[in-house]
Amino acid sequence: MKRIFFTLTLLFAASFAYAQTSPEAYLAQLPATPKSACILTAAEKASYIELVRGLQDKMVKDVLRRQEESQAYVDANRDTIPAGRSQQPGSAEKITGKSGRTLKEERKAVSEQMQIEQKALVGKIDARKNGIISRFKTLNQNASAMKAKEIDPLERQMASLGGLITSKEQSDRLDQMAIKLRNAQKRYCDTYSPQYRALLDEYLSAIKDSLPDYRRLEVIVAKTQMGLDQSIDAHTGQLGIEALRDYTAMLAKVFKYDLPYEY
Repeated sequence: MKRIFFTLTLLFAASFAYAQTSPEAYLAQLPATPKSACILTAAEKASYIELVRGLQDKMVKDVLRRQEESQAYVDANRDTIPAGRSQQPGSAEKITGKSGRTLKEERKAVSEQMQIEQKALVGKIDARKNGIISRFKTLNQNASAMKAKEIDPLERQMASLGGLITSKEQSDRLDQMAIKLRNAQKRYCDTYSPQYRALLDEYLSAIKDSLPDYRRLEVIVAKTQMGLDQSIDAHTGQLGIEALRDYTAMLAKVFKYDLPYEY
């Protein structure tokens, strides 16, 4: 009993902290995507990446703590009979509800309905994100093709001449190639960084639109897996935070088309 009381006390004490680390709280801390990823200094990029990764690390730790608290709740209440299941063994098969069905049949019908709703919610969330993720893949493929065609050959040529400069003509040629390389890198960044930024903004909008669906999924999990009417504090908002955590991993790569990429 003391163990259960201690566990529930910790959960109560953590409830305020969870309110401060809701998906909406993390949204307010997210930095805007850079208006241009091709003109910032190395120091400016490093500062931005540090901010994003610091927020990502907070979310990773938050999700882990929530998972531990949820498991602690399950462990502390493992022997507790969920609401609505206090009848004697076998009574659920005999007692009928307003619908004329037994309680067992009614619970099964509710469970099946929730499974249908859960599947529909997951489908809505995936529909918002999958198309954007597909366009991220296409963007990366197009960028790789341009790099292979316009940038990699120049880098190889410069590397081959790097240790063989014996005349002013060769030095001038190397300088000209360096200018071509910088121009090619600028075209590469100017072409693909704005597209990546636009997709990031679109992906974040999809997450925002999905937050109510994530919360409803959490309620369904609480009902079907824990026998509760609402999700516990530790679990409330967790799915939205996990989605934002994944978004920050993508946001941390916002400078990847600004070559040379060092982050």
